[in-house]
Amino acid sequence: MIDVNIVYQHVRPEEGVAIRKGSFRVVWSRVPLEDMAFHAYLGAFNYVAERNGAPRVLVQGEPVVTQPGEYTSEIFGEFDRVFTTVTSLVDIGGGKFIKWDHPSYDGPEGMYPPMPNVNMLRERYPLEGRMRGISMILGNKTSKVPCEIYSRRKPAMDWFFEHSMLVFDAYGRPPFMGLNYRGDLRPDEKLEVMAGYRWNLCMENVHDPFWSAGYMTERVPQCFESRTVPIYLGCHDVERRVPPETFVDLRRFKTWKELDDFLTSRTDAEHVMQVDAIDAWVADGNLTRLSIHRFYDQLLHLWAEFSGNAAGDIVQDAGSWVACGMPDVPAKCDLKLFRTWDQLKNSDFALCEAMASELRAARVRKGDAT
Repeated sequence: MIDVNIVYQHVRPEEGVAIRKGSFRVVWSRVPLEDMAFHAYLGAFNYVAERNGAPRVLVQGEPVVTQPGEYTSEIFGEFDRVFTTVTSLVDIGGGKFIKWDHPSYDGPEGMYPPMPNVNMLRERYPLEGRMRGISMILGNKTSKVPCEIYSRRKPAMDWFFEHSMLVFDAYGRPPFMGLNYRGDLRPDEKLEVMAGYRWNLCMENVHDPFWSAGYMTERVPQCFESRTVPIYLGCHDVERRVPPETFVDLRRFKTWKELDDFLTSRTDAEHVMQVDAIDAWVADGNLTRLSIHRFYDQLLHLWAEFSGNAAGDIVQDAGSWVACGMPDVPAKCDLKLFRTWDQLKNSDFALCEAMASELRAARVRKGDAT
């Protein structure tokens, strides 16, 4: 059995979880384990082990606005490969960066739910009886990074409450101050609540031509799953990932009033047509692209690259990933906390910009050399 270890200090259950395809096993644990082909760290805020000749891989799940310290030359220099959600880094990174899509389904307990039965969504989340209004299920958060869009959440909530005939209800934590704040939601309540509204104000935490290219989280697929039209802002090239007819592009509107005028003018037939486009995209199997199993396949092919073996020889005729037992191996002894969350959060964004400039310059030099 070939074992690759994903290290994430908050994984559940505490003892870890494993999944395999053929003779290739992906092992989740809170600290690095012995006898692994390589370790992949989900964030630079985890415990890391000495390399001892094995490759070290960083998997970036947080955007630059929450963890700017993870997007620096110092951090990248400690890893042989970096899985990133940012397409721009892949474009200029010279082979070190690998694009992965932020998963929405099939992860360990409490991280990503199972893939839904798409044939049941129409019955579970009907369009009848919904409020002609907007939900916003986001936290009242802040960031010092210039390309953050946390700061757009509260103004939207306040404007619609004060000026619009549409219902606008906010949920999430940290809480917002306002009469239309409805409290926090458990994870299992989110889709049911969302399905009570026609639209969901679906904003990521970052929007920037460079730093959010390719970065789309579970927020859009959750809207699609509940058959709720997302009013979206975040991923700079979102139209390359989901069809434009399936969402309301917030970039089109200069003011909240312009958005309000557009939404209030929408007829029932137009709304149904937009949801039909969502249903068609889901029915075509596109949610499966957002399963974490696709990332496991990428780890398999990265192992093949590192080892010089053929991935097909290991998985053979195995068609899918299946849960399996954990390996009977101890945790590594030579551990250190690579960085703390706060160290990465409070890092100077200028270091991120400097890193990007260095990569661009290196690419130019390489182009000149060839």
